[in-house]
Amino acid sequence: MTYHNQKWVELSGMPLEQGKGFGWLKSIHPEDRKRIESRWRQAVSNGESYRDGYRYLRPDGSLVWMVANATVEKDSEGYVIGYLCMSTDVTPLKEMELKMHQQQYHAAHMGRVSVANEMASGIANELNQPLTAIIQQIGGCLLLAGQQNVSEKICQVLRSIEKQAHRAGEVIHHLKGFLRKGESKKVEVSLPSLLAATFQLMRSALLDVEIVDRIDMQQGAWLVFVDKVQLEQVLINLIQNALDSMSGLSRSDRKLYFDAAYEGDMVCLSVTDTGPGIDTKVIDDLFNPFVSTKKNGMGMGVGLSISRSIIEEHGGRLLVECVKNKGACFKVCLLRRKMTRVK
Repeated sequence: MTYHNQKWVELSGMPLEQGKGFGWLKSIHPEDRKRIESRWRQAVSNGESYRDGYRYLRPDGSLVWMVANATVEKDSEGYVIGYLCMSTDVTPLKEMELKMHQQQYHAAHMGRVSVANEMASGIANELNQPLTAIIQQIGGCLLLAGQQNVSEKICQVLRSIEKQAHRAGEVIHHLKGFLRKGESKKVEVSLPSLLAATFQLMRSALLDVEIVDRIDMQQGAWLVFVDKVQLEQVLINLIQNALDSMSGLSRSDRKLYFDAAYEGDMVCLSVTDTGPGIDTKVIDDLFNPFVSTKKNGMGMGVGLSISRSIIEEHGGRLLVECVKNKGACFKVCLLRRKMTRVK
């Protein structure tokens, strides 16, 4: 480059002297630079004009979208003597284009969410029938077992199956209510007892992981006012995600830490794993539907989205942060329920 005007300096953010020769290439975004240099050298080699788009990366980190039209100039004998390049700032148009793409993506995304809600509601209805049949048949088995003096251990197993079938029915009922934005049944409960109930539900999945419960019961009862079934589903989702993230570790390295703390009028329960952590590139989108960090299609990417919606319906927050050394920490914050004393 032998000459450029003041407007080019303003757009590129590069001083006049630095842009001469091939110095102007340094003003182009690193992701575009190699392509533009190759395109430029090809045009010069062939003696042809060219048009291309690229970005300037200015010293302050801002981007300027450009379209360059380089017209070849030749002497009377047809030899190339130079190029006249006209660069146009198309940043406003590009920003409008990006905004339109975002709106289109959002519209398509909302359509997928709507379809997912309809599918979930349909699946819930379909599951109710076999669950009802299971409960009825287990009831019949228990009746026959009582008449024929069957082992008490077998009866305990049957009663456990019946209990879990009833609980599955409750989960489906609450899911349908949640999808319809119906009112949930909230009760006063302590977080440690809710956590203990979740451990019981997941006892087989937790056999190969060390549970480190660091909740200090001396600091209070950790009372909250929540829908127990919905909160259990949130905890199950967080714990299962943690287990999945640690699946490649040895038994001795798989640990789950549980902590609780009061933060203003909130009670916060933290679930921390020792897995590889979360890529900072996706952490901001982690709670969006259909965003998953699991490999090999293990997850649909809706669990965290539903979990955050449940927590927000309770007036709380669901947060995530990367642990300093490794792992991830999910924090469930709910409104604190103060104990009432009877005089």
